[in-house]
Amino acid sequence: MKAEGKLLAQLACALVLAIAYALPARAQDKPCLECHAELAHKKSGAPALQKGCASCHAEIDASTVPHKSKGKSANGLAAESPALCANCHDKKLFEGKVVHGPVAAGMCLGCHNPHASDFIGY
Repeated sequence: MKAEGKLLAQLACALVLAIAYALPARAQDKPCLECHAELAHKKSGAPALQKGCASCHAEIDASTVPHKSKGKSANGLAAESPALCANCHDKKLFEGKVVHGPVAAGMCLGCHNPHASDFIGY
């Protein structure tokens, strides 16, 4: 009986951890994920998704469908990349004598998915 209890406890812990990692976005983003759930269901959630939708999409009016942008960006981004990326990443990555070509051109999102990825790590 002790072995069965230990196994049940381990299974319960595994279930709690699985649920915790399967819910990458914050509770305040639940309305966003009701329609945009596909953005969060990958192997690895990006840190931007962990911070919440509004950390990047601050200029969107989500009260309308389709959504209207309150800013210059069609998707309600608070800034364009790489300035948007510098909200989380050290600005030194975007400055200096040698800057990665796509970063210098503001094309970070051409390769890096800001929401989630099938690849582990960012």
